[in-house]
Parts: sequence; C-alpha cells; structure tokens
Amino acid sequence: LNGTGSTTVNSFYVSGSLSVGGTATRSYTGSTIRFNGTLAQNISGTASEAFVNLAFFGGADKNLQSNVTASGSVTVDGSVSGGGITNGVYVQTGITLQVDGVLTNDGTLTNDGTITVN
Repeated sequence: LNGTGSTTVNSFYVSGSLSVGGTATRSYTGSTIRFNGTLAQNISGTASEAFVNLAFFGGADKNLQSNVTASGSVTVDGSVSGGGITNGVYVQTGITLQVDGVLTNDGTLTNDGTITVN
C-alpha cells in the first residue's frame, strides 16, 4: 500500500510481504489483517503501522520490520511453528509490537525487539 489519498480496509488476507508507505490515510477500523503466506513474509513500512486485529498463520516465517500496533487482538496460529519455520512471527531488533488487546500465541513467536501487551 503506497501513495496518497485515502484507503479504507475491512478485512483481507496477505499471502506475500506487506510494505506500507507514502502519505495515504489508512483506516483499519474493525478490520482483521490475516498473514497466511506459505513463504516467508515481511511486514514493513515507512513509519509505525496501527492495525485493529492481526492474525498470523500458514507454514512460513513472518518478519516484523517496522513498528506495529494492534488495538485489538494478535493471534499466532499453531501453523506458524515447526517444519521449515525458523522464527515464526519474528519481532526484529529495534522493532516494537504493541498489542492493546489480547495476544494469543499457539505457534512460535520470537522476540529480539520489544513486545508490549496492554
């Protein structure tokens, strides 16, 4: 997602990497973003991203490369572990995952950054 203007998102699936940039106004009110790729996925952006609900599943690593805030829930499914999974959901060094709701971890969650659950 990149550019200017306005984008409103309800719920969607991301099977590849997600890079958010530009000056667009994004609204994720009431949404659930589901990262379900079977190959490694990178979540990055030019600044911190604020989501409502995040769900990570599918047999591949999910790498947080920019700060992420979830005002609702974050779910790490059991499918994000074992097999070819190295780090599962990986919060990289210098990166913060802030969860203002419930964090459910049934898979692998690796933290070299900061995870805050409020």
